[in-house]
Amino acid sequence: MKKLLILISVFFLVGCGGGSGGGSGSSSSATVPVEPTLPDGTEKMIAGQTYQVSSGDQVVKTSEDAQIKVIHVDGETNSTIELVTGEANIVRS
Repeated sequence: MKKLLILISVFFLVGCGGGSGGGSGSSSSATVPVEPTLPDGTEKMIAGQTYQVSSGDQVVKTSEDAQIKVIHVDGETNSTIELVTGEANIVRS
């Protein structure tokens, strides 16, 4: 009787086998991060890149540590901005 119980236990353990539930192997538990979609007229800024902004455009900081450098020449309608650190978006008017 004891041998029969051990034999049934062995078959049960081998039959269950562990691992994933078989199948074609095409499923994956890894997730790919997806960038959130920005509304129309909104541009995500990249640190070190310069952008031209005009009157009515808004710069929105999306992180507390965002620092933005602004270069404006008197008499011109456009300014040049650069994201130094952090994260920010430009909302075009």
